Amino acid sequence: MSWMWDVTTVQDKKITEDNADGIMSRAYRPGPYTPLESQTSFFVQTYLSELRSLITGTRGAPVSQWSAPKELFASPKAASCNTRL
Repeated sequence: MSWMWDVTTVQDKKITEDNADGIMSRAYRPGPYTPLESQTSFFVQTYLSELRSLITGTRGAPVSQWSAPKELFASPKAASCNTRL
């Protein structure tokens, strides 16, 4: 059991470091949010709106209320997968 723990810890460390290096690269450009990240998207838009109003001194149009995603899966194929053994 401890062997597997050590192996996965080393792999996780490598993946995390590689991701951090990629994000810090000048070539990195963030992509769009997935439907599963609707809460994150709402938070970012609300935060940026508040910052914009503080910087400019004006209030923009209010950000619409967050609502739960209509689908809990990123794709219809993922939604129909059968996980039973």
